[in-house]
Amino acid sequence: LHNNSIAIIDNTKILPHSVNAQKGLYPDTEKFITNLKKNIKETIFIDKEFLGLTPVMRNLVVLGKAASIKSFPVKSKFIEEAIKNNTRGDAERSLKVFREALNSVNKIKAV
Repeated sequence: LHNNSIAIIDNTKILPHSVNAQKGLYPDTEKFITNLKKNIKETIFIDKEFLGLTPVMRNLVVLGKAASIKSFPVKSKFIEEAIKNNTRGDAERSLKVFREALNSVNKIKAV
């Protein structure tokens, strides 16, 4: 990451192998967020309203939020086209999740 980076994060823990094998500790989340705030342009936290989704849908939330940033290099209409053409399963639901995140000014907050 560089000082102009924007990070989109949530509170989902993804345990590294060393933690699962009880050979290491999970990193301190507060220290990590503090480090991000000090070293990059912005940190965006995905609020609780999007928690409980499947991993694929959560990725669409992150992608939708990223696409809402003006400097994001891909326009949302192209992402929506890719979702329509490449989704296995319910493309309409995937589009709905993406669009909700894309337009979720109040649901996602900067920390």
